[in-house]
Amino acid sequence: MCLKDAGRLDDAIRIFQRHIQEFPERSAPYINFGEALVHRDRIPEAIAPYQQGLRQKLTQSHPNYPIDTWDDQNVFGPNFLILGAQKAGTSSLFKYAIQHPQIIPPLRKELEFWSLRINRGLDWYLSQFPAIPPGDTTYLSGEACPGYLDHDASAARLLAQFPEIKLIVILRNPVERAYSHYNHWRRRQQETRDFETAIQDQLDRLTSGGQGAIPEQQLWNSPHNYLARGVYVVFLKHWMSIFPRDRFLILSNEQLNSEPQATLSQFFDFLELPDSAIRADLRHNVGTYSPLSDTLRQRLEQFYAPYNQELETFLGQRFEWS
Repeated sequence: MCLKDAGRLDDAIRIFQRHIQEFPERSAPYINFGEALVHRDRIPEAIAPYQQGLRQKLTQSHPNYPIDTWDDQNVFGPNFLILGAQKAGTSSLFKYAIQHPQIIPPLRKELEFWSLRINRGLDWYLSQFPAIPPGDTTYLSGEACPGYLDHDASAARLLAQFPEIKLIVILRNPVERAYSHYNHWRRRQQETRDFETAIQDQLDRLTSGGQGAIPEQQLWNSPHNYLARGVYVVFLKHWMSIFPRDRFLILSNEQLNSEPQATLSQFFDFLELPDSAIRADLRHNVGTYSPLSDTLRQRLEQFYAPYNQELETFLGQRFEWS
């Protein structure tokens, strides 16, 4: 929050409190108030405004949801998580999924709790979710955070709190994913190198320990490493050593793009929800950039080939890009 840098958080808190009084039917003042309190390290005070903001938001977006049964003491958190991978279609999958009348979204799509914000506490995390009545199986909720898949501590943290949760992973051709990742950072002006230089630098770092396979510890928790985040088999082996295999649904970005309704039918069936017709003709969080050169594409295909083959063997699942 820019106000934090300027030392004006207390002013912001007063402003948002006034906005709540002036516009009690709007969600944004409550949510902004909660955010300001969190940045002021007043997390317990932020929980009530977060919940009220979500109530107001759902009143507009989901008028059939039983707001009148809302009980802040009965917020049970997510039924499912979309773990990633980054730049593989998590935004589109989530936006399509929450069109289902029985899927109620949390306050925001990416909470980053199990990776980067665990210190905010479970009460903060639960405050981001709707208060689905106890025993009610009509509604489900979940989040989508592509930073969980390749964060080594996330799986064990999640298991400790939600051992029955269902996990969805959407994968994309790792060559295309790496190039999209690179261009994402270029658009954000956090990358100045050309792509060839960037991947060579990252390959040099990944193989700095010598010849042979890349040490797995080099792949974890590397959000800015375009190559590392596409070595999916390492991450999935770790997650599936903690959660049972049948707790996972593995989808592909290519399948979502070519057969969106069929992919979503798989998604809903996995969550034991009735199928629902979804408008899936609009992709989300899509960037535009020049095509990848054939030379660099071949180089990356060679890098990923053994990992892709291992992935297919491990999952018993075929991908178009392998």
